[in-house]
Amino acid sequence: MDGMQPWISEVYITLATYLPLLERDYEKAITIWDQPEVQAIADNRGWLGWRDLYRGFAYQMMGNDDQARAHLHNAIRLTSNAQPTTTNIDAFELQTLAGAYALLGENQKALDASARAMQLMPEERDKIGGTFIATQNAYILARTGHRDEALAEIERLLIQPAGFDHWALYLDPIWDFFRDDERFNELIRPLNLDEALQ
Repeated sequence: MDGMQPWISEVYITLATYLPLLERDYEKAITIWDQPEVQAIADNRGWLGWRDLYRGFAYQMMGNDDQARAHLHNAIRLTSNAQPTTTNIDAFELQTLAGAYALLGENQKALDASARAMQLMPEERDKIGGTFIATQNAYILARTGHRDEALAEIERLLIQPAGFDHWALYLDPIWDFFRDDERFNELIRPLNLDEALQ
């Protein structure tokens, strides 16, 4: 990333915001959203609330619950007040809403928002976008305590072309809450990984 020229694109915003999370550099995960090239994408529909969702998560991981709550509530405000578009954008924003509710512990609201997103963009209709929505739903299920259902979905989505990736699940801190479950650890372990060598 240090040698990459910033540019306004979804590819850049995805890389620029995801890498600090994988490195567990939560300060950078918060400040990267102030970069002009990132802001130019993050202020568009489909991304509403995403910046605050990520910042809220990063602040939670740093133990700053007041800042976390402020950002998560702002993500909820932005996505709840958005005018429906009757496009796939609505499903993406509903999953952002579900994520914010889940991180705040408002489990039923998280599940309801995620279920609405799944209805708007089912996998049968959109094999890429719908599968992404399904991966987010699996996270919401796990985060709200529905671990058995989440594990079944993770297993199913690990073999879908646009589904989960073993390494992403293994490294991404958003799944750290689930690492106390050996079923999850065994399921998501990258193939041929020898953890004894780490």
